[in-house]
Amino acid sequence: MLTYFLLDDNNDARDGSEFPLVERQAEVGLAGIAFTSAIDESRKLMFVADDSRAKSYAWADNNGAIYDEGFPVHTLQTDDHEGPLHVLSPGRIIRAGKGSIGVWNLDELKTHGPDGTKRVGRKIDTSDTWRDEDDEIEASSGSKPTGTISLADPQLAPARWHAHPSAPANMFTGGKTVSCYLGHGGDINTFSTSSGDPNIFLTAASDGHARLFDHRMTLPVLSLQAGTGDEDVAGIALVHPDGVPLVFTGASHDEVIRLWDVRAQKMVYELSTGNNAVVGMTWDAPRSALYVAAACEYMDRNGNTYGYRRAKVPRIPRHSVPGEDDGPMDDDDFDSEDEDDDEVPCWPDKAAHAEDYFGHLFDSGNHRLLRYAFKDQADPSVLPVYGDASINRESDWW
Repeated sequence: MLTYFLLDDNNDARDGSEFPLVERQAEVGLAGIAFTSAIDESRKLMFVADDSRAKSYAWADNNGAIYDEGFPVHTLQTDDHEGPLHVLSPGRIIRAGKGSIGVWNLDELKTHGPDGTKRVGRKIDTSDTWRDEDDEIEASSGSKPTGTISLADPQLAPARWHAHPSAPANMFTGGKTVSCYLGHGGDINTFSTSSGDPNIFLTAASDGHARLFDHRMTLPVLSLQAGTGDEDVAGIALVHPDGVPLVFTGASHDEVIRLWDVRAQKMVYELSTGNNAVVGMTWDAPRSALYVAAACEYMDRNGNTYGYRRAKVPRIPRHSVPGEDDGPMDDDDFDSEDEDDDEVPCWPDKAAHAEDYFGHLFDSGNHRLLRYAFKDQADPSVLPVYGDASINRESDWW
């Protein structure tokens, strides 16, 4: 299932306000799990891919009329290219493979037709797959690549694409590596750039650090301890509001988003994720909003929560992040667990922070896409919905 939200559609606001937005979906007819995606905004297409095929879905027609659900358009045959997708302009999409890159010219590809059901290519066997409902698999083999680009290193398999903000055109260098940057103590998870300064870029690695590079220098100009120990730093965003260089970071286990001032080389403040692990983030510059994909690590594969206890609800909530001068809260500062047991919210036993740490009690209780809006006049009454996790000590994994 592909889930998406249209930020520019004013009709998507349920109550006429800016947020929340209507959740839209597309039934993805792939045989495997989709693990890479790309968006072609000019054609209003969303691409998703498993290890052998890629499919595109339109969120609106050529006249701009929005579909109630994603409309199937293309299927691409990508057997020899199992890496990440990336949309090039004008009208091309690429997918990385080992030693080469597959290229598809969208204007030359067959489509699923006006009703979205026409087969593209030959019919494939859908019986031998991991999907429980094989009748939901769309059986098109897909369009073969329009062409390929050979890489100078036949063993090189690109793991991630990132478009540089200052490069409106696409440029390949014969598949050769033109620059190399050092300083990471683990695998690189993601990149971030900003049009505010095209000379720098940010990386996140599995060693608990985010690193800022100047592309003219081999080593990082700034390293930020974004996580604890060797935990994965999965989400980063390099931003320039009003020209000020700032960095957001989020890691896999410390359940927090940190904002860093690049010039001062210090952390500014922390944002709550509701006890969720950060798995990705992106900055929406026109709206001054940060979007964060956050996973609840206290939920099993069946959607059941575990490892929760009754929350210790502060009687008088703090209005700022605890500092060095704040003494620890004692038992008198919290409501008793015996008071209104049915109404007391739950809190993870192994949560990275205490209930009073962020000044507002909030637990996600499930996987969430979080939005943080930055405004001159913030409305403190607009708060996230508290999760409905229940007390269950063990995981019902199977």
